[in-house]
Formats: sequence, structure tokens, C-alpha cells
Amino acid sequence: MEGSFVTLGLASLFLAALIVLGGSFGRGLEMSDEGAYLLVAGDPWYASAHGSFYGFALHPLWLLCGQTVTGFRWGGLFVWLAACFYFANAVVRTIPSFGSPHSYKVPSGWIFGSLLVAGFVLYSDGVRTPNYNWLAHVGAALFAGAWLRAARLPAGKPCPTDILAGAAGFTLLAAGRWGCGLLILPLVLW
Repeated sequence: MEGSFVTLGLASLFLAALIVLGGSFGRGLEMSDEGAYLLVAGDPWYASAHGSFYGFALHPLWLLCGQTVTGFRWGGLFVWLAACFYFANAVVRTIPSFGSPHSYKVPSGWIFGSLLVAGFVLYSDGVRTPNYNWLAHVGAALFAGAWLRAARLPAGKPCPTDILAGAAGFTLLAAGRWGCGLLILPLVLW
């Protein structure tokens, strides 16, 4: 009974966050850099002096979402939640392989739900438009999820989907934040 109450609470928090955030997507821009993020995603060739390649990674999403601010924000949220889902799934599937049979068991729905709700922290600074930080977070979630999923597989038996997710994650992480890409590079080479 207690487990279903917590799971229902997490699902309610997730839906409430989705409704509040989604309801704000049609409203204006945050006052600092959000306009610049849209310019870079809309035409990354024009914004080459920006010093980063994140516009080239975001441009396909901008086109796919109809070149509107609201569509771009919804597309960004969908991609972010998909990355959170991938990471949360990897965590839930990996935890049993690291614990002892006598360790305290937390229901997987609690872990999964908590990680999905925690994903909304990315939007807590008021910026709802995908940008270089968003790109680095998506990349980190994909890379970490692939890393965890690979850790539970027998040596020499990698899943092609996880290899692609890990490579995409590293690429997005490096495109969003070069320094993070450099920090993660030793793990990739190891």
C-alpha cells in the first residue's frame, strides 16, 4: 500500500511539473540569453563567432519542431524526458547487480519516478529553450545510461543500441560543453 502511494505521488508530481512547464512554453523569453539560443539554433552558420558548435547540434531539432519557439521547447522537453527515461531505466536495471541479496530493496518505481521528476530541475533556472547546457545534460544522461547498461553486460557483449547512445551522448556532451567532453574522454578511451 505504501509503495503504491509513493508511486502515485511521484506520478502526480511528474504530471504537475509537465503541465506547469508546458503551459509556459508559449510565453516570452527569459531575459538573459534565451534569444541568443534561438538565433544560434535557427542559423548556426551565422552564429559562428559564438565559439561553440552547439547550434549545429540543435539546428535539426529546430527544423523538426517547425521553427517556432513553442515547438522547439516542446521538442526539447520530449528529447530531455526520453534521455531521462533511458538513464532512469539503466539505473533501475543496474542496481540489482551491485547490491547484496540482503541489502534493503527500494521499489524500482520509486527510483524510476524520482529520477524522472528530478529531470525537471534542468528547467528551474527559468530557461525553457534548448541550449548548450540542455545539450550537455541530454548528452550526460545518454552517456551515463549507456555506461551503466554496459557495466551489467558480460565483457565483450555490448549492445549496439547502447554503443550508439553512448557515442551520441558523448558527442552531445562535448558539443554543449567542451570541458565536460574533455573530462569524460578518459572514460571513453578506457
